[in-house]
Amino acid sequence: MVNRAFTIAAIASTVLLACTIFLFIAGTIGLDPSHYRLSFKRDFHIGVSGGRIVLFNSEYGPYHGSSIALADGAGNARLAVETTAFGETLGIYYRHFRWLDSGNVLWTAAISLAYPFMGFAVLPALWGWFRWRHAQQVAGQPGAQP
Repeated sequence: MVNRAFTIAAIASTVLLACTIFLFIAGTIGLDPSHYRLSFKRDFHIGVSGGRIVLFNSEYGPYHGSSIALADGAGNARLAVETTAFGETLGIYYRHFRWLDSGNVLWTAAISLAYPFMGFAVLPALWGWFRWRHAQQVAGQPGAQP
């Protein structure tokens, strides 16, 4: 029973690994998450871009810039946006902007597809190693046929 459950889990993991590889290819050939995305609510979307899974709240797509700055007519910078940012560190990226005058929020989070790739690759690799080891044991028994 444990063998069967492990095999089923390894097959499911292999399918998810193949899906991750497909998403990586789709994201690197230029699928734009502004147009190709899953929308769960009006303000929660998921897409792929540049080898990353991207989560964002804007209907126009994820934030790709580096900063937002506003200035008055004289060119003096004005603090109109509260910013929280993290990354690109270890394949994780996060930006959160809140406008002080309106309270509107713009956020984008992204995580490298390398993380799910590594996670989904573990069970198929273990399954293959156990099968190879079992075949080596059977081949070493007297009277066993290859």
